[in-house]
Amino acid sequence: MKFMFCSVITVWAVLSFVSCKKEQIDENIYEISYRVEGSQGALISSVTYNIDNDGAFETINVPNDVEANFFESDITYKLKPRNAYIVVYATGTTGDATLKTQIFKNGVLAKEYTRNGTNLSTELGLP
Repeated sequence: MKFMFCSVITVWAVLSFVSCKKEQIDENIYEISYRVEGSQGALISSVTYNIDNDGAFETINVPNDVEANFFESDITYKLKPRNAYIVVYATGTTGDATLKTQIFKNGVLAKEYTRNGTNLSTELGLP
């Protein structure tokens, strides 16, 4: 009985240790690009996105007299996934306006988020 109890404790300890392993963070460098696409009635006022692994970012402010509903980064940035993020401030002129924000990793869609309504502002990043 004592042997069986020790065996059960040992198995439980091993399983607990294995299940508590932390998820590894991807430290590889990828080509990251960003894209924002709105429906008719979606108005982008600014886009901020990360451009390097040291925290540098770029912000594009859209003048009030310009109706913009599309943005695409014209170049790709070499980033670790944890450093890839984009923040978009946008509004919808009607409740059925939509805004889709995307992050691409090596040319392949890695993450996407769509908002509907009049508040279309979005913050999106990779893990």
